[in-house]
Amino acid sequence: MSSHKSTPDDLSQRIEALNYLSCEELLTLIEEIIDLLDVFPGFMGMDTIHAVELEPMPDTPDRGCLVVTPSGNIRELAIDIMPGPSSLGGYDYTEDIRDVELSSEELIWYRKQAIKLLWKFLKE
Repeated sequence: MSSHKSTPDDLSQRIEALNYLSCEELLTLIEEIIDLLDVFPGFMGMDTIHAVELEPMPDTPDRGCLVVTPSGNIRELAIDIMPGPSSLGGYDYTEDIRDVELSSEELIWYRKQAIKLLWKFLKE
C-alpha cells in the first residue's frame, strides 16, 4: 500500500491527467485510491473475494478474467464451480488469483481502467 495521504480532491486533479501519467504513477494512484476506500469491493458483490473485474482490452489476446486486487495489482481470477452441499445452494467454488504477464501497453491500459472503476467506488 501507498504511504501517501491524499484527499479525493488531490486525486481528482491527477485522474483528469490520467493519460499523462507513467505506469508507476498509475500504480501509485491506484494505491492512493485504495487507501481511501472504506472497504475494498467484492468480486461481483461477493464478500469472500475482494477484487474488481476489469473489462478486456480490445484487440488483444484473451487474458481470462482480469481484476485489480486490494494490493493494487492486476491479476487473473479463476473460479472453479463444483457441486456442493445443498446448504450452500448446491454448489461450491474455489478461486485462484494468479499473476498474469501483460505487455507494457496492456498494463497501462488496465491500470487506467482500474483507476476509473475504483474512483467510481470511492465516489459512491
